Amino acid sequence: AGPADYQLFALSATGRELWRDDLGTGDAWQGAAGAALLAGAGGAVIYGESTASAFDPATGAPRWTAALQRGDALAPDPAGGLFIARGASVLGPATPQATVTHLAATGTADWTATWTTAAAPSGGGNVSFSAAAPTADGGLVVAGWFTTASLALDDVQLSALPLDGA
Repeated sequence: AGPADYQLFALSATGRELWRDDLGTGDAWQGAAGAALLAGAGGAVIYGESTASAFDPATGAPRWTAALQRGDALAPDPAGGLFIARGASVLGPATPQATVTHLAATGTADWTATWTTAAAPSGGGNVSFSAAAPTADGGLVVAGWFTTASLALDDVQLSALPLDGA
């Protein structure tokens, strides 16, 4: 058997095919689970471990492609953009950071929020996002974890709970 031939297509509410794109072997979207899809009224995004590509939902025309890192959590926005939540893992006396970047419908980054910790652990630390989902008002909800004593974004600070329940 040869490599997979990826297809991206849209169906009407009655099941009629509206358009189809032959994406070939989809090397850019490969990952452990193959290509994944996020779709909404504003666009469709196919992604793998290293690349996300956005397509117009009405025509299937390509809009933009963005680089990803393994472990990124993605969520579409209603206007055809994309949220990318990216964590970090560092060893030694360094400060792990995490970011959420919003890509506009054009594929350009229009804002980034960065979480960091003021007290870097001597052995390093992890900040990881496991999922992201858009909210009805155009915002974002992210889920994840951190191994540092605290994590801060602007004037909001999260603190780890003690393991002994004290």
